Parts: sequence; C-alpha cells; structure tokens
Amino acid sequence: MTSTMNACTVGLSSNCSTSWNVTVKNCGYYNVAKLPPLHMCAKYCMESMNSSGWNSNSSQWYSGMHTSPSYWNDPCYSYSIISNDYDRAVDYILMDGETEYCDNITLGWYGYMGYENVPTKPPKPGQCGSSSPIWFEGTYPWYDGMTSTMNACIVGLSSNCSTSWNVTVKNCGFYNVAKLPSLHMCAKYCMDTRNNSDMYPSTTQGHNSNWMNTTSSSFNGSCDSMYVNMIESTDDRTINSTLEDSSMESCDNITEGWYQYVGFEKIPTQSPLPGQCSSSSPIWLQGNYPKSFDGEMTIMKACMVGTTSSCIKSWNVTVKYCSGHIVAYLKPLDTCARYCKEGKASGEKGSTTPSFNAGENIDLNSYIGLYVEAEVPSHDTNSEDRQLMFKCKYWEKTDDTSFLDDYSYDVKWMIDDDEVIVKSDIKKADLYTTGRLKSSDWSSRLKKIGFNVKCGGRVHSSDTGASYVESDVFFAGMDVWPKSMSISSGQSAEINVWSTVPVACIGGSSNACDVTIEMVDFNEQFTSGAPVYCNSSVTDLTKPSLCGLVLDGWKTNTEWQKLSVSLPANSAQDQEYQAKLLLRVSSASYDSVWTNYLLPEISISVVNENVTDDYWMWYGSCFTGSDPWFSTFDWQWYGFHDEGEFTLYRHKTKPIEINTIQRRRESHHTWTEHCAIAVRAASDVFIIYGCGNPPKWVVRRLGCSIGNEYLEVYSSWGSYEIVLPTGTRVHVWISGNKMLNVYITLSRADLHETEGLCGTWNGNYDDEFIGRDGNNYQEPTDFARTWSVPETESLFISKTRTEKMVQSFMYCSCLGQTLGELSSEVDCSWKESQPVCPPLDMNKKSCSVRSKRSTDDEGDEESFDISADEIAYIERPEVSMDWKNGWNASSAEDACNNNFKQSVLFDACSSLSNVNTTAAITNCIQNIQLSGTDEYMDDSFELLKTECANEVRTNNTLWKDDDKSVAKLIDDNVCPFDCKYKGKKHGECVKKICNCYTGFAGKDCRVNMTASPDVVKRISDESFCDKSISSCGHISIYGENFYESANLLCRIETANNVNNELVSTGTSFTTAGILEDAGEVKCPLTTGSRRRKKRSTESSTVTFQLVSVTNDGVTYSDTVATASYDSACYTCTTNGSNVVCQLRSDICVVDGSCYSSTSSECSTDSDAATASLIWLVGVVIGLVTICVIVFLAFKWYTKSKSVGPSNRKGDAELQDRIKFDAYEIYPSPNVPPSYHQVDKKALYDD
Repeated sequence: MTSTMNACTVGLSSNCSTSWNVTVKNCGYYNVAKLPPLHMCAKYCMESMNSSGWNSNSSQWYSGMHTSPSYWNDPCYSYSIISNDYDRAVDYILMDGETEYCDNITLGWYGYMGYENVPTKPPKPGQCGSSSPIWFEGTYPWYDGMTSTMNACIVGLSSNCSTSWNVTVKNCGFYNVAKLPSLHMCAKYCMDTRNNSDMYPSTTQGHNSNWMNTTSSSFNGSCDSMYVNMIESTDDRTINSTLEDSSMESCDNITEGWYQYVGFEKIPTQSPLPGQCSSSSPIWLQGNYPKSFDGEMTIMKACMVGTTSSCIKSWNVTVKYCSGHIVAYLKPLDTCARYCKEGKASGEKGSTTPSFNAGENIDLNSYIGLYVEAEVPSHDTNSEDRQLMFKCKYWEKTDDTSFLDDYSYDVKWMIDDDEVIVKSDIKKADLYTTGRLKSSDWSSRLKKIGFNVKCGGRVHSSDTGASYVESDVFFAGMDVWPKSMSISSGQSAEINVWSTVPVACIGGSSNACDVTIEMVDFNEQFTSGAPVYCNSSVTDLTKPSLCGLVLDGWKTNTEWQKLSVSLPANSAQDQEYQAKLLLRVSSASYDSVWTNYLLPEISISVVNENVTDDYWMWYGSCFTGSDPWFSTFDWQWYGFHDEGEFTLYRHKTKPIEINTIQRRRESHHTWTEHCAIAVRAASDVFIIYGCGNPPKWVVRRLGCSIGNEYLEVYSSWGSYEIVLPTGTRVHVWISGNKMLNVYITLSRADLHETEGLCGTWNGNYDDEFIGRDGNNYQEPTDFARTWSVPETESLFISKTRTEKMVQSFMYCSCLGQTLGELSSEVDCSWKESQPVCPPLDMNKKSCSVRSKRSTDDEGDEESFDISADEIAYIERPEVSMDWKNGWNASSAEDACNNNFKQSVLFDACSSLSNVNTTAAITNCIQNIQLSGTDEYMDDSFELLKTECANEVRTNNTLWKDDDKSVAKLIDDNVCPFDCKYKGKKHGECVKKICNCYTGFAGKDCRVNMTASPDVVKRISDESFCDKSISSCGHISIYGENFYESANLLCRIETANNVNNELVSTGTSFTTAGILEDAGEVKCPLTTGSRRRKKRSTESSTVTFQLVSVTNDGVTYSDTVATASYDSACYTCTTNGSNVVCQLRSDICVVDGSCYSSTSSECSTDSDAATASLIWLVGVVIGLVTICVIVFLAFKWYTKSKSVGPSNRKGDAELQDRIKFDAYEIYPSPNVPPSYHQVDKKALYDD
C-alpha cells in the first residue's frame, strides 16, 4: 500500500514553515519514503522505537503521522542476524588441520540471514564446520506468532546429545527466530541446507513414487529474500482430474517451507471430492486469501477430504500475498494426500473473473477523519455487551456532510497492521454499534490485549478495490510512567500505572473490580541480562519476589495509580548498571482478557549516588583463617587467639549471624585455629564442626524446610558457599583436614548493618572495633573479647540454638494471585539482592529435614549438639611474634613468593587492581612468623585465589568476547585447593578440573587409592543411637581418604561387649556406603531385608557393631564402634576408654520390655512372681553347678591317670576364651568366637 504524506520543516513561528509531498510505501513491518533533495539545512526526525502509540482523546490525531508499532519489541523484528556462511551448513565437513571457529554469542534472539533453520536431525562431529555441532530436537512452531520450546543438543563423540538445554523458538511467518543462551564451550549452531533434505518419494504400495517436482526461487519487492519452492502446475492437480480405479495414486512428500504453483494458481477454497486432484485425500484451504497489500499474511485452515467428511483432518497454514500471487508455508504430511490446484486443466478455455459495476467511489478523506475509542457498553453480568469494544468514530472536516447519511459503509479493523475483520454494508446510524470491534472478534484471531488498533472506513459499493480512509493508531493496553529512571541501588522508585481502555467490571462502582499487577518472576528478569560468566543454573537461584499493586478497575483509564518498587541491592561490583523492571497482570476479577498481560518494560539506570568513587567503599569483604588472622570489612588487620565461641558477623536488624569456635589444635601451640562455623538466617542453620583431634568433620543443615529455607548452600569436596538472604556470600574451606578458613563477601544490602569480629562496614577505618557493648575500642584484642558468645546464645548447643530458631521469623511475600492474603504460594525466600552466578564447580545442597542416618527410616531428624565445655571461653596471653626455628623476614617472604608463583594464577590475579595480592603475602609471612613453620602457606594462597575468583565472578567488565581475557584465564585455572593436599601436589589443573596423578583421585586429588580410608576411631556421642527416638539405621563414619565409587562399601560386624571391650562375633555383612562429604561416609547398619523399625521389641538389649569402610571393596579401614540402645532401659556413655551401658534404676523389665517403676506392670504381685521365679531359677542353677563340679573333678581324676600326649587344647585355655556378656546373650557360633581386638587407647583416646 502507498500513500501521500506531507513533509514539514519546523520553523521558529510555525510547525510547518515549509512543506512538500512525499510518497510512502508500507513494506510489511516497516515503511519506506521517496524523498527529494533538500535545498536548506534541515534534518529528518526519527520516532522512538518504544513509543507507546496511544491517544487519549479525539483531538490527538495528526494528519500524516502515526506512532511506532508495538512489534518493535517483537523478536521477529528485533533479532540478531547470524550469517548464513557456507561452512555452517550440515553438508560442510571440517577438514583435518582446519581452524575451528566457535559461536561466541550472548543471550538474545537470533535468526539466520537467509531465514534457514537449525536442523532437527543430529549431524555428525565435524559437520557444520565444528567438532561439536548443535541441532534442535523437537518440532518448530507451525503458524505465524506461535512459540514452542525445543531442545538444543551438542553432538559429542559418543552421543548425539552430550549436552542439552531448552530454547524458545518463534514462528515469524516464513522464518523462525530462537532465543539462544551464551555457550560455555566451543560449539557451533548448524544450518539446514535450503530445499534439500527430507524430500524422498513415498514407498507406500499403490502410490505413485513421483512426488511434486519443485525448484527454488526468490521474490523481488516486499517479498525479497524469500526462498520459495515452485510446484509444477500439472493438470492432474485440478478437480477435473479424477483418480481411476487402476491408476497409481500420487502423494505429496514435501519438506517444511514456502511453496507456490509455477503458474501462480491458488489452492482451492472449495472442497473437492475424494478422487479429484488425482488423490483419494485431496487437500483444500478454508478461509479468505490476503489481498490488501504486498506482504500481508493470514492463517488459513488446510482440510483433507475423506470419504465421510470434507474436512476429516485439518491444520493451520500461513499464506502470504506477494505481488499479486499467493505463497503458502507447508509442512510434511503424515499420510498419503495431495494439495489441489484452482482453475481448469491446461489447454481448456474458461471465463475470466467478471467485472463489477464500480458504483459510486467517494473519497471520504475529504470529508471526515476517523479515530478509535474504547468502551465497555454494559456492566451487566448477563449482557453480551459486557466486553471491551472499540468504536470507529468520525469527525467532520467540512460543514456539508449530510449527503453521506444516504450511504452505507464498510468498516475494516486492523490490529498491529493485520486485518482482523471487515464489517460491510452498515448504515451510518449503526456504525457505532454494528461496526464495533468486539473482544470476541480479535481474541479468535489469537490477538492479545496490548496491541495497536486502527480502523478504516469507505463507502460500500461493488468496487471491492476502493481505498479506505484510516484512523491513527490507538494503543490498547496498560501503560506506565516513567519508562526510564535513574535511582540508587537498594532504594525505591515510584511507578505510575494506568490503562488506556476500560475494564469490563460488573455492576456499579461500589462493587470490587480488582486488577492485580505483580513484578515478573525475578528469574525472568535476571536471565535476560545475566553476565557471561553465569550458566543456565542461575535461574535456579531465586524464587519469585513480588512487588505488586491492586488496581481499581473502575479507575484504570481515568487516573494514574502508583506502584512503589524497591530495587534490590547489587552484589556485583559494577557501581553503575542497567536494570529492567517487568510488570504483568496476574489476575483480573471479571475481565479475563487482562490475565498475564505484560506491561511495557521499564529501564532503570542504577547510578549509586550514595556510593563514593572509592572502590573499597563499594566492595566489602572479610577474611579469617590460618592461625587465625582477621581482615575486616573496612580493612583493619589483627590477630586474636583466645579460645571459645565468637560472633564473626551479625546483622544489626535481621536474624542473621555467623559464629565460629577457636581452639588450640595441639597442646604445645600458642595460637588457635577455627574448628567450627555456624551460619544462621532465622531458623535455617548450617554447621561445619571439627573440633576433635583428629577432627570429625560433621556437616549439618538444621531447622530448614519448605517455606523457611533462607540459606542457599553449595558444596564441593571440603569447600562450601553459603548465600545469605541479603545476598552476602560466605565461602568456607577445610584446610588440610585440620582447620577452617572463612571469606565473606558482603552485599550492598549490608552497608551500615554489620557487627562482630569482621567489623562495621561503613567506609570508616576508625570505628572498625565496635564491641558488643557499643564501645569503640583501640586495641583489637579488647574489642574481640567482647564478641565471645555465652552458653545461653550459642549456635552449637542444641537447647539454646532451638530457642533462637523458634523465636526467629522473616516476612513473607505473596505470589501470583495471593496479594492481600496467605496461601500455599507464599514466598518466604526473603531475597533482597540480585542473584549472583552460582559456583559452577559446586553442587547445591537442598534443604532437608531428614537425617543423614535415616533417609529411608522414620523418626530420625538431623541433630547436632555439643557440651558447654567445648565452647567455654578461655583467655590466652598475647602471642609472641618473635621469629622461630631459623626463620626471618627475608626467608619467609622468599618462601611465600616462591610458593605463590608456582601457580599461573599469581601473575593473573596480581594484574587485577581490585585484588590485594600484598595482603595474602603478608598473611603468609605472618603465619610463618607466628608458628615457625611453612605449613600454612597454602592457606594464604587459597585466600588470594578466593579473592581473585570472587573478583572475576562478580566484575562483569573483566569478561571479553575472546578467550584470551584475564578473567577466562583465571576461571580456567581455579581448581579445588590447586590440586594439592597437605602441601603436596597430586595433579594438574586443566579447565577448572584436577587431572590427578596416577594413584590419586577426588576433585582435589587428595584420595590415595593405594591406601585404605583413614577413619576417626574415637568413640563419641555420635557412636551411640537411642532406639526410642530413632530407627538407628545408619551411622556416619568420619575421617579422610574417602572416594565415591561403586566399591565404596561398609562392613558391619556384630560384636559382644566383654568386660567393656567390644569383641567381634565373627559374623558380618556389607552395605553400600554413601559419600556425604569429603570427610563423611554414611553406612547403613542393616540390609534392606533386615532393616530395623523404630521402637524395637528388643528394647531391653544393647546392640554392638563394628563398622569399617573400603574404597575398592578389598582394603578396609580400621573399625569404628557403635552401640544401639533404648534409653527407656539403658544409659550408655563413654568412661575413659570404656563403653559403659547400665540398666536404669527407675525401671523394671517384664517379658523383655522396660517399664517405668511407677507402671502397673511393676506391681507387687508381679514382683512377688518375679522373686519366686528368681528363687526357683537359683535352686536349679545351684544343683547344676554341683553336678558340674562333680563331673569336672571326675574328669580331672581320670586325666591324671591317663598316659600319652593329649590331642585337645587345654580346657583352661578354652575357658579363658569364653567370656559372658552382662548385657546381651548372642547365639554362639559353631566355633569358639575369636577376639576382634581393638586397641583401647587408640579407640577411646580423646
């Protein structure tokens, strides 16, 4: 379509001081104009692409102007183009020695330059010019505007889909676009070769194998660059060609693409009969072809004729009008059928299209102008008029328009430039009723609210080609203001929301008519702008966080309604960045057309005016570790060596805190080390504990469940990352199986909110030592001592921790349709910050209230408890910093530098201005000065590596498009503990993975495969299990040198307690071990068929077992003792090196069960009966004893008279081997039991 518009030059006194006519042509989704040379200095303006395009009243129309269409934000018109190079096609093979190129793309919408598709059949490695080609698994969307989810697959050497992810694909009429993520490996998207692949002849018996003959062509003009398959216009495709009984039936075996007949015929729009078009199943199209303008597209219904119906099977087909002829987008058929062709067979003569009497052709543009007005005619719930409608209203340009009353009119309605409906032959008096566009008209055409609508009008006549006078575009939807703003991170903004059209409410304004708006799921917002470092799992990080507003539907199009939105604090380091805010309608009480409506996007420039230019003010971190040193948030540095539990970090206003325990590992040490940490957010607590010697590293998640999972916990082989609700991240690693190191990276939400040993983060170096009492201390030791945690506030003692957890809560947000009320969709994740990319080398530890010792048994919940003695505060004298063992400042500095420079990371990290390399080296030197040994050097380097990796992870500006960036180098070389263990290198770091030397395994190569697991044999409370509260189905074995494999097994030996010494009965069985962590294996104590149940009937017995572990199924570790008892009957404790289990004094045992002494089962009658029974048993035992003595005396007498050697072992020796168990009598084996001797000192040594 072309039209003449008036070009105006704006002057000082006029909006149109100079003007001339220009011809403008519509080219589908864009316009072109024929412009003359300018004879003065002037400039053509350009409209904003994101212009909303709505008019609020009739006076806002402008001749020759229109607003920008809504499709600017449609990916079909705003996608990135991938060049259709020949080496991307499936038939291109990568040659030996040829340089392989990888796709380096960022998240966004993409399409091929030539409109090709990514293939849906797997290529082979080397095809598409890549050793890792990518293809799509699934079905492309089949009609214009449709979206579908397909599976993108990377081809590997052993699999067609070695790596996969979901992609969204949208049909844009004659081509598809896909939303592609960034790739984290060298791979390349394949390109289907046009008009070549699946066009094979049918082999169905009785069918002609010659399918349609096609060639490819391309159009000029508005359909330029469209690849179209040409179908031969053979005579047998017309309805005049009938399939004979003996003739072979032809079937269309087509591939997906655009098609047209060579003679430009159309597929008929009237049903043929079975057998016509030389097919028992001919195909025709139902609907009207597009014909208004070049490039116009519409969807028609393809029907396959059957013996019982003219449309036994149907599907949608997109057709397009191109320069006077029709092209159709066809897909493969799943049965033998054939498309018909209009017209008579070639060579036959027929009549041409008849000419009609044009009638009167009046140019309405000279008399009236049109505009669109929205209305809801009725609010009666039973009325068909209670729906959103649009009227095509007119205004008169001249005084003499009365003659127009004698005519009838045609009204054409268009949405987003697509013709929706034409309402014909309407009297002028009925234009505002019969001529209205109803919701039912446009919803049936798959249009959704949030579109640009316009109308056209003309005098009705027999001239179907008469032109329409058209209105300006009217935007129908909700709008927001402002669409862009600048605010500071962590602060709030106010958004104004209103609707350009009314809502179909019910009744009067006194009735509620709510339209609920919510912020789009945070995942959706963040994924679209995720930094290149992030992988797809970033969407797993957060639950939806709601900022919402309930609009009054009665006022939506009459006044602004305000939404206050808090911008989350940015935990990345960029001081300024761009954020996006998306809002959608989650529910509308009475008008369903609004459901899931997306409002225009709001751009927010975060300028952080409250942050100084000083980088250190922006970025807060705290480190503590080694022996231990503390580097505070505002960069104070001090050492502190008292013992006890201390508050490392605490939020001033929220129930968030981190406590550690410091203890001297060895008695001769003058310094302490961190042996435990507890991270808490409300009722969710994560604990790592290893304060014994040797340590048992117990890792527990306590108090969390669905609805109050406030922490995000990740782990990998002795390293842990805990993300707090504020966005603050806590990185913890176990160093050399002996101590903990902690690195805290603060979120912006924590500014001015911190206290504890890590200091007060506010940018003030001088007030870093604020004690628990609020005083500002000059000496760091005096300050640190105030943060000692009393027993009543401990996070490690079960009783006090439980009391804290019960008292804590966080506010929840409602999701979806739950504003104003609570429901099952309440979000208590309490997220206050943007998500940070997850640690790619760690696994997420989901919240679980099931015990590690009883995941498939009832009654076992996770628990953790220690005695008050283990957190008791002990004040220690200041540690001497004199040099020891021959070390001095120079030799320590040389040793630290040499150690650090062994890693490629040192130079790379040193090049980053925001990484304090000097601090890590200073820490290394001071560790040597304090301890007189270099055993802490690797811990100091791990500090540098952690800080460096954190910088790369959060500073997006370090990432470049090539593979040579410092960020890429660092990211590729960050391996667990640099593939070292206890100072010895056991492997090489390659692409973030430790390649272990022969004989070593594990993520950091710490496992010596030639040695058995090294278990902690010390008996502790973990060694006992109370059957009254637990099924006692598992035991956790602690130690090191564990390895996850199919041969990770536990051997369970039954044992007797003989004089407080556990002795194997010689009976054992094996169960499959479960590697819970680098230092813990969970061992089932029973097989599936022997699984115990809670409250065993054998309550009056104590069961002893000896447990050992193997990595290879052959070499087992030392044994670890475990005792299962019923606390209703027994008390079991350790006493020095002994296991002591005693019957309780306040119970009685009746028929093998224990009862309280106050129970009726322990009545006097029962006691008397028991006493009588005991007397009777005593008499019997006495008689038996006398008989045994007589018998033994007789044997001795006869033996003393025997002559010759004895062929039996001495009875005395045998009797020495027989021990009686005071707790439980086990069945004797067929042979005398052998001792399973356990070194008491080693077993019970504390």
